[in-house]
Amino acid sequence: MQSHTRAAVEAILKSDSTVSAEERKRLLATDDKHAAPPDRVISRTEAAKRFGRCARSLDNWVKRGLLKKWHLPGMERATGFRESEIIALLQAGGGQTAAGDGHSLAAA
Repeated sequence: MQSHTRAAVEAILKSDSTVSAEERKRLLATDDKHAAPPDRVISRTEAAKRFGRCARSLDNWVKRGLLKKWHLPGMERATGFRESEIIALLQAGGGQTAAGDGHSLAAA
């Protein structure tokens, strides 16, 4: 949980008189060891480099449903791909072809 989100949740819980101090502590307790790392959104160019392909190939994979585009944080029109999806596709591809297009998914 990000620090500003945690601060907002703490403020809400403190203002709620129906929540006891013990319950508030329990609700705010987090185990950082098991927290999932944040998923980065990487640019089309960076993703294409990881596959050893051009960015247009990734656009074609989006059309086929192999990848999903996400907006880059803080940018209005720029899109990219979740790093976890890129890693999963690279691991699953392992030299296989993408939807039968005859081109390898794995970086050469």
